[in-house]
Amino acid sequence: MALAMMTSLAVNAQECWSCKPENYERVLGSLSISFSGTFYIDSDSQRSAYGYSSQEIYNILLKKAKQEYPNHSNLKIRNGKLDHDEKTIWDQHSRTTHYYNGTFSVVEEDTKAKTEINARGMLYQSLTKALVNIPNGARMAIDKITVPYTLNSDDFKDQLLDILIDKGYRVVAKEYLQRLYQEQQDQLNSGLYNPDTTVEGSKFSAVGYFINVKVTETSIRVQVVNVSTGEYEGNATVNF
Repeated sequence: MALAMMTSLAVNAQECWSCKPENYERVLGSLSISFSGTFYIDSDSQRSAYGYSSQEIYNILLKKAKQEYPNHSNLKIRNGKLDHDEKTIWDQHSRTTHYYNGTFSVVEEDTKAKTEINARGMLYQSLTKALVNIPNGARMAIDKITVPYTLNSDDFKDQLLDILIDKGYRVVAKEYLQRLYQEQQDQLNSGLYNPDTTVEGSKFSAVGYFINVKVTETSIRVQVVNVSTGEYEGNATVNF
């Protein structure tokens, strides 16, 4: 039975049933389990001497958790405490039986919170990579931010702005540039010029770079565009 449970489900090899829950995982309850498996020691089964691997144990635990919490998804096993014993019968089959029992926490992953935490945590790293060739003190404007519906784009923009300023860059509001452009067009169309209010073209050229950020559930990409040439001078993608 344990072997059937073990092979019925494949999960990410990086899952850790003994680790503490992440800050985007909500504890649903506890799980107690006891199981055993008998292995035959022979030339074709070298693995048998080690019992179940950590990943095989995780598969068994997750199978049990899905049975006990059928109305939940994205289940994980955490806070594991597992006792292990074994008994070997040396006969013509050389059987070794491994006995396991322990308690664990069943948690549910909050995909929305995970994406937000990953994106915010990786923003600084991705920006640093994208801006490596951009001179300190350069003037730039945030052109476009694309985030999943689970993220608040305004809050994310505020964080981006804080990082850019902390790094020593001068940031011009895109809304300000758009207003200047509209005023300039109005002046051109009307044919009336007031030296005190006329918009200077230098105010546009002073913006050297546009920043574009795109966030998905698995990665964050930052692009830096040279306003004068239209060329990408920085491009970095960080996977979560």
